[in-house]
Amino acid sequence: MKKAFRIACSLILSLGLLVLSGCSESVKLSNQGQALVKYGQFPQAQEKLTQSLNYDYENAEAHYWLGRCYHAEGKIEKAIYQYSLAVRFVPSKDVYQVTYIKSLYNNGQKNEAFEAAQTFLRLTKKDPTYTQDKIVLAQHFAQSGMLDLAMMTCDYATVQDPGNASPVVAKADLYFKSGQKQVGVETLREAFRIDPYFPGLASRLGTHGLRVNIPQSDQKVRGGSPLEQQLSTL
Repeated sequence: MKKAFRIACSLILSLGLLVLSGCSESVKLSNQGQALVKYGQFPQAQEKLTQSLNYDYENAEAHYWLGRCYHAEGKIEKAIYQYSLAVRFVPSKDVYQVTYIKSLYNNGQKNEAFEAAQTFLRLTKKDPTYTQDKIVLAQHFAQSGMLDLAMMTCDYATVQDPGNASPVVAKADLYFKSGQKQVGVETLREAFRIDPYFPGLASRLGTHGLRVNIPQSDQKVRGGSPLEQQLSTL
């Protein structure tokens, strides 16, 4: 009985060492593949990255860089597939998600891009302290030419943190940058209704010819503005 137990333990240990060895080799080959991609050596990079995945198919980094390699060669469908695998294995990594969404969008697959973005947003933390992260993501989408996805991200942040005017102000900025001045002004007014004490907001509305009254201390809502409430806890 003891002998059988020792044999079983030995087999489990050997299997564990084999798995660790394979993962280590996969990481090594993936790193080599990344370096080759950066230097434009795409055929060699594909070989290294494919070898890496042969050792560990769930190596998300290798899938991502293999996608980058295909993308550089104009093989967009293959690239998107590799990005989708990177997202599947490590859905929490922003660079995988954004690259995947952007590739779908630029390939004319806007419905798929929206679905991927919505899935990604559902994965993000709902804690209001992460609202700024969503605003940064929206700005990244906008800079990548995906204004509609940027707007959706701002709206999602507002739903998750309704007392915070920041995502509404960010959405207004997107409207202004896209030339939609009137909608931008209305969005700023919406932000003012949420938080009339938001820094610089009254002044910005004033530059657009709108006079607003900031409530005095005796008119403040109970608990103060969202900014004041947050500062009071620090």
